Amino acid sequence: LKFNELEYFRSIYPLNTGEVVGHRIGNQIYEGLLRLNQTDLSVVPCLAEKMPDISADGKTYTFTLRKGVKFHDDPCFADGKGRELKAADVVNWAKILHTPAPDNKGYDYFKGRIVGGDEFYKSGGKLPQGVSGVTAVDEYTVKIELTEPLGFFNVLLTMPYAYIFPEEARQKYGENMRIQAVGTGAFTLKTVKENDAVLLLKNPNYWDKDANGNQLPYLDGIRVSFVKEHMAEFREFTQGKFDFMYRIPLEIADEVTDRKGSLLSEYKKYQ
Repeated sequence: LKFNELEYFRSIYPLNTGEVVGHRIGNQIYEGLLRLNQTDLSVVPCLAEKMPDISADGKTYTFTLRKGVKFHDDPCFADGKGRELKAADVVNWAKILHTPAPDNKGYDYFKGRIVGGDEFYKSGGKLPQGVSGVTAVDEYTVKIELTEPLGFFNVLLTMPYAYIFPEEARQKYGENMRIQAVGTGAFTLKTVKENDAVLLLKNPNYWDKDANGNQLPYLDGIRVSFVKEHMAEFREFTQGKFDFMYRIPLEIADEVTDRKGSLLSEYKKYQ
């Protein structure tokens, strides 16, 4: 699938994703415990195998992770092979989320919400016990304790700031995670050519299947280009270099026709 973005992304590092282009790319690579159903935007399980069990007082969320979910193959792992996602990775996410850093935009969304989170942040991310409100019950079970009931907490967990990535990637790439990505998503990051293009390839080890049991994703890859001038983008689209465009420039409204050559009615008013 080939398409264009008129603006270049700033970062695809989950905690520093603050604009839509980075989000569109990042959510093909990374995943969180929950995600939004793209049909009706309801919250549904993702890395969690089901919706969380919530305590009677609304303050404790217990998540059961899917077994067999693996991070992408990457040199950050000793053998280059992606290891299995475990509860410890979610515990580590909470630590990074609550650690002060120039590229951490996520903390403000969770500030004051998770038990022990603010204390960990104020310590500079150095408390040995970590974020006390996020604990691993076992390898596949995580408990998150909130400071008070929060009806939209599940929605917060669908944001890029709650995507899970391995500590090995952060240790190897550091600030370069702006353009280096290791997640569990349907696509792996193959190439980033700054201000030119991003190439994503199908993750052969992806955990999800469609309703008929077919392996996802269907696509072999995604290529995102960054032609920044709208008319230039349209010219490349007409040459078959992109599979779709978000918007048609008004300057060429009188040239927009259907497959039979008739001017599309919604553009006639611009003649």
